[in-house]
Amino acid sequence: MNRERIYNILDLCMEARKKGHDCFFRYHPHVSFGQFDVTVYLNGWDKDIEPDRCLYLCADGKKSYGMDNIDEVEEYLKGLI
Repeated sequence: MNRERIYNILDLCMEARKKGHDCFFRYHPHVSFGQFDVTVYLNGWDKDIEPDRCLYLCADGKKSYGMDNIDEVEEYLKGLI
């Protein structure tokens, strides 16, 4: 996966924060193909609420079962800002 696109997703998460949304961006290198996830709390995180959306990406850029397409993730995050 293009590093610039991953950086862009991280940047979109940070921009969403300015609008009051908390987006947790995580990298899981222990998974054989590498995995990123973005957990979104619309209107901010609180210990007593469930996330509004969980997005999963493969580091190798391939879409597989249970994973989201990077284009869809970018579009969703852009919609928050």
